[in-house]
Amino acid sequence: MTIKLSQIYAQYLFAETLTFPALKLPSNPVGTPPIDPWRISLHLQPVSAKVHSQMPKTDFWSYEGSVPGPTIVVDTAQRVRVKYINQLFTSLNGSTQPAIIPFSSYVVPDPAPAMPMLYTGSEIGSGGATKDDRLNSLTAWTVTHLHGAPAQGDSDGWTDNMATAGEIAEKVYDFPVEQYWLLDKSSKFDGGIAPTYWYHDHAMGVTRFNVYAGLAGMWLVRHPVEQDLGLPTGKYELPLVIQDRNFETINGEQNGILTGQLLHKVQENVMECFAPATLVNGKLWPHAKVEAELYRLRIVNGSNARFYRLHFMGLKSQGQATPDILPTNFVQQIGTDGGLLGKAVDLPIDGIENAGCLLLAPGERADILIDLGGIKKAGWDYVVVYNSARAPFGAGSSDLQSVEKIYTPTPSDLRPYPAVMRFDIEGDADDVKPKNIQGKTLLAEKFHRLDHHQLPQTHDHTLIVLREENGMLFLHEMMEESEANAMGMNMHTVLADPDGTGTPTPVGIKVVIPDIQPDSSLKLIPYVTVAKGFNDTTTIHIEKYSWRVWRIINLSPDTHPFHIHLVQFQGLKRYTLTPKFSPGQTAYPKEENNFEFELQLPFNELAINEQGWKDTIRVNPGNRDDNDNIQTAEMLTLAAQFTGHAGRYMYHCHILEHEDQEMMRPFVVTPSALLKFMKGHNHS
Repeated sequence: MTIKLSQIYAQYLFAETLTFPALKLPSNPVGTPPIDPWRISLHLQPVSAKVHSQMPKTDFWSYEGSVPGPTIVVDTAQRVRVKYINQLFTSLNGSTQPAIIPFSSYVVPDPAPAMPMLYTGSEIGSGGATKDDRLNSLTAWTVTHLHGAPAQGDSDGWTDNMATAGEIAEKVYDFPVEQYWLLDKSSKFDGGIAPTYWYHDHAMGVTRFNVYAGLAGMWLVRHPVEQDLGLPTGKYELPLVIQDRNFETINGEQNGILTGQLLHKVQENVMECFAPATLVNGKLWPHAKVEAELYRLRIVNGSNARFYRLHFMGLKSQGQATPDILPTNFVQQIGTDGGLLGKAVDLPIDGIENAGCLLLAPGERADILIDLGGIKKAGWDYVVVYNSARAPFGAGSSDLQSVEKIYTPTPSDLRPYPAVMRFDIEGDADDVKPKNIQGKTLLAEKFHRLDHHQLPQTHDHTLIVLREENGMLFLHEMMEESEANAMGMNMHTVLADPDGTGTPTPVGIKVVIPDIQPDSSLKLIPYVTVAKGFNDTTTIHIEKYSWRVWRIINLSPDTHPFHIHLVQFQGLKRYTLTPKFSPGQTAYPKEENNFEFELQLPFNELAINEQGWKDTIRVNPGNRDDNDNIQTAEMLTLAAQFTGHAGRYMYHCHILEHEDQEMMRPFVVTPSALLKFMKGHNHS
């Protein structure tokens, strides 16, 4: 076969039929639950599969020979023991050996200002790039993380707990409806119901490669309320794992003939993988034949770094040149990462009037109802899903100013192929009855929206600052300056010269921000870095059952998906921080290490479809000037109660190339009785 990716997009777009990974349910326990859990075995295996009929086969790593892996379905309150059996072997010279990662990784040089689009990292083929030879000996060291689940520490997928080919890792998961309380246990309320989890590899330093190779799948937790609400099931419930991928070409030439081999390619400095092709459930730009009925879409952004701003647009015929914006009542969001919302909500408008869109960062999930019957009856026979998100993604919608921008290829935004997939609506629309899903009541009073003022006065705060420095990104854990000084942990006073310039600079930063405790006077408090590298001292020790507000300030130029293991949380507010400049100063240099901010009013509420239970949330950048200097910053606040388990966990950016390169930190949850014996561990 001799074909280019551009030819597939032009001639064979939506030619592939969307397929769905097999459903996998746990088998009966040997004894009596929950002492003897239900059981699942997942085999990690090499597999060759076709992503498109016009392309050669592609080599992947898989769970159970499927890319993505099987969709696991369990019931609320089940306890499940999973065996992850690493069978990632290959035969070489008559002997069986651990398999080498089934693709190469290349680094393109940072573009020169005069030729910013010479190499973007999003072109097909490895031409003009330098091979990362470390992958030549990268074998299958894996550890699976069940993303979103309240797992015990030894089952969470700690990044260092890796298994190689021939080894088995066993993990036990419980799936309760989490119970939270604000004042005492007599006033409990439910957490997320019917969440959309997903499982993926989390091996230290190589998560980006193992997930890119195919080690990911969806995990659904059933609850009786889904049946009570009459939500679509069976063939009317579609799990959709969206991922971007790049492919090698003959001779590595840009837009050359495809070989079928996966290609991981990044820019030299940002190190993010923005691949040009979109796979849905392992198929390249597929179509799905659907009935004129109500469907439930369970969507996960499984990409390494690419954000998706998804638009559902109508076509009356395949030959229609310009797709139509669909009325908002036909597409409703009913759930977030951690479960159902109180009611169905419209997709937010972002820049274009009446054009609702679903924004998902890597790791985020969405539960969507789409009334394909109503769409058919209104005259549209097809629904095309487009992605309008530029890469890398930042805050604001100034880039989305026309409908044409949604479906028009924009290589300058690293979005050369905006289509994602198409739904082909079959059947007669005459008998279709309106579904009236807009604003549909779901959990109603069972859903509790958190507010900072409701939290117990004993709740604690954690401050994290996202910052780019020396070509890398870090999570700066901050502590009040006076406490850091007393404990000898102030990294802002430590000088280093990592580049050998002869001019040492502080290892940490200092940030002065207003106190945002309810009823506070917004007095300014100085904070300093006390940790930032993954192996730095653990500074976040959380008392089990306590509430904690996390404040995350983004001083980098891009949006980051912030993921906390173990818990589901709710985002509270988005604050704009305005610098207190010296006379004549208009921006902080991006290399600055001493900041002072004020709060800009009014505060910003989260989008209506973000106000549910989540484990991954977007933290946006502020404004930058033409020289990339900092004019404002965003501070996101979120609240979580740590009711699940005690142990050591992680939080990190879910751009996989970032978390693999130091943008990840540990925290520890400890019972209060034990904290009393742990001198020095009561700080946050």
